[in-house]
Amino acid sequence: MANNNHKADQSNDNKGTSGTNKTYQKVLDNRSEQLNPKSPKYNGKNK
Repeated sequence: MANNNHKADQSNDNKGTSGTNKTYQKVLDNRSEQLNPKSPKYNGKNK
């Protein structure tokens, strides 16, 4: 994926379309992994 504006794509959820861009989706996936207590990427209070 050739892209000149990676930073803008991270916050662009493509409102009004039927999908998301690859960069935005990776941000969502990473965030959900970090918030999942069963994930090795979890950095919660109880660790």
